[in-house]
Amino acid sequence: MKFRLVAFVLAIVTMVALIAWTAHSSWQHTDELQKKLTKVQLESFGIANHLQQTLLEMNNDVLRFGVYHDINAWAHFGATRTNLDRWIDEQRLTTEKERRILDQINTNYDFYMEAAHQLQDQFRTNAQATLDLVKFDPFEKFEKQSQRILSLGFQLADAHRESMDSFLAGSKRSLNYLRVLSLTSLALLLLASGGLAAVVYRELIAPLRVKLVESQALVERQEKLASLGLLAAGVAHEIRNPLTAIKAWLFIQQKHLQPGTPEWEDADIIASEISRLERIVRDVLVFARPSEPRLVTVAVGDSLREVQTLMAPQLEKA
Repeated sequence: MKFRLVAFVLAIVTMVALIAWTAHSSWQHTDELQKKLTKVQLESFGIANHLQQTLLEMNNDVLRFGVYHDINAWAHFGATRTNLDRWIDEQRLTTEKERRILDQINTNYDFYMEAAHQLQDQFRTNAQATLDLVKFDPFEKFEKQSQRILSLGFQLADAHRESMDSFLAGSKRSLNYLRVLSLTSLALLLLASGGLAAVVYRELIAPLRVKLVESQALVERQEKLASLGLLAAGVAHEIRNPLTAIKAWLFIQQKHLQPGTPEWEDADIIASEISRLERIVRDVLVFARPSEPRLVTVAVGDSLREVQTLMAPQLEKA
């Protein structure tokens, strides 16, 4: 029984530790997902902002090259282009919609670079192009591709945010389910703990209380018996002294009686009864100071004849 109780307790302790760990992990993961959701939302807007700033910077480099024929501006345009290519390749896309938008960005980006190189060639060969920049057809094409890429950048940011929102929403639902499951498990665990407490009380504590009450009653009984034994020992000693005197006087009287006479038989019966009283006194002393029981053979016939002699008057009346 004790082994089963110990195993039950260990199982409940293990359940407590597991459920507590699960609850803690679910709360912690929920907080992390909420933080991640906020971070992803910021990153989604950051995609469009980064693409917008980079394109505006490249547009300014093209304009500086066209207006001022600044070679450094075109070199900066090339370096910015390299960084933008790397940034586009580093984007981690998880949905088909995101990949489709990125393909459109790459396609329009090629058109954008083609228009930028056409502008570069026109600026180098045609000085009038700088003066009529707004009405210049390659510039309109360049500006159109730039606006198209910016629009696709915002669409990519929206698609990225939708993808992450969907993923995080599913994760939050799973964690909320796990949280509810943990709370339910904790409630069941409390019920199991209450059942364990009832079993422990019924199987261990209640029997111990009964044994304690029985032990207290036994101690009280032994104390009473000890007191009674002392009293019995005192009474037995007080009775034995007169019996010894009676037996001595009877022995003296028997010397003056003839064997076989009725008086001799009466004296012999009195001596037997005195011996019986002495045996009773010894039994009382043994009760007062109990020893190991010892079985002996007793002659029942003599005892029955003595009882018949003593009870003869009453038997004759009956």
